[in-house]
Amino acid sequence: MRSKAIASAIAALWTAAAIASTAGAATLTGCTLTGASGGITITCTGGAVGPTGPTGSVGSQGVTGATGPKGATGDSTGSTTPSGSTGGTGPTGTTGSTGNTGETGPTEGPMGGTGTTGITGSSFYVSPFGSDSNPGTILAPWQTVGHVNSTSVGAGSTVYFQGGSTYSGTLEGKSGVTFSSYGVQALPTYGSSSDAPILAAEVASGSSVTNATFSNLKFSGIFANNRPTETGITLDHITTEGVSSYAAIGTVGDRFHLLHSRIHNVAQNGIYVGSRPEWIPVEDVIEGNEISDTGTSGGAPGNHVHGIYCNCRNSTISHNRIEDWGPSNGISQRYGNDTLEYNRIVGTNSESEAIAFFAYDEVKSTSRWRHNEILGTVGVAFWVPCTNPGNSGQTVTTQESFVVEYNTLAHGLNKGSECTQGTVTYANNTEL
Repeated sequence: MRSKAIASAIAALWTAAAIASTAGAATLTGCTLTGASGGITITCTGGAVGPTGPTGSVGSQGVTGATGPKGATGDSTGSTTPSGSTGGTGPTGTTGSTGNTGETGPTEGPMGGTGTTGITGSSFYVSPFGSDSNPGTILAPWQTVGHVNSTSVGAGSTVYFQGGSTYSGTLEGKSGVTFSSYGVQALPTYGSSSDAPILAAEVASGSSVTNATFSNLKFSGIFANNRPTETGITLDHITTEGVSSYAAIGTVGDRFHLLHSRIHNVAQNGIYVGSRPEWIPVEDVIEGNEISDTGTSGGAPGNHVHGIYCNCRNSTISHNRIEDWGPSNGISQRYGNDTLEYNRIVGTNSESEAIAFFAYDEVKSTSRWRHNEILGTVGVAFWVPCTNPGNSGQTVTTQESFVVEYNTLAHGLNKGSECTQGTVTYANNTEL
């Protein structure tokens, strides 16, 4: 019986140990068994707590594992495949080759009379110290106007004359060619005080000059073109002085532009835009010019001595300053549909008219005279006669209509004849 009780006690002990081990590792120390046949008692006393062991050192950091390969993409209907780890950065691509360099733009521009620019290419130079056997470069210039006329100079080219020099002969315009000056001296001068050279005019029979430009030059007088086939002539910053001929600057042709020029001391007309019975110039522009002391040869009123004498249609005369223009008109208009505006007209002759219209045909249209200043002494501010002998010598009845507005008049409106089959409307004029 005793041995059976001991066996039961040991079995119970192992059962308790097994239970304890399920909750964690259990250790039974200092246990004794006592008892008799009535039962066995297991007494366990724990041993003393041992000292705390030293803290273990921190383990070294593990090596980072290599990047795994990219996971395969899952199909669109199946379960999501875990994303693979990010792949490494690919190699940098090679730099693309440099593109072709663009063409260099032209280095030249029109040269003013106060500076010098080194110019190559389609530019030619003329100097009294040059030679006509030279190539016409700035270092080896031509010498004469005659050589310029006889040399083939293509459209888009520029011919520069050295400033501070005087040239003789007739300078002929060339289509699409610009004539100008170079150097820091005074503007180059053409012709004598008693002879007005013909500019852009009598070239070979039957030919024409179009879109020629003359700038920063001084002439004793100019006929910009002498045949109606010559069109698109531009005179810009031209100077004329002491001209004894019919006009300081004259032209026949369409789209003639006279800009920012100075005209002084002229025997008769300052600017003459001519016409012929078979040809009426159109779309001319006379703008920003200073005109003074015209009609120095004298003459009675009506003898075609004007500041601006315009036989043109559909044209504009604007922003000009006209002073002391002689015995006739400050501006004399002969055909219709012109605009005369922002001109300053200062008279010194009590027998003159500031602005007048003399009909050269019976075409009906409307001209506009507006924003002009008429100052000084004039006989009539605006004059529109009933008839005129006309360009062909036959009497012409005036048909033109006029809008006269926003003008400033020093001596009142002072209107002359208003005998026209058209209408004359005055509005918003200021009388000082």
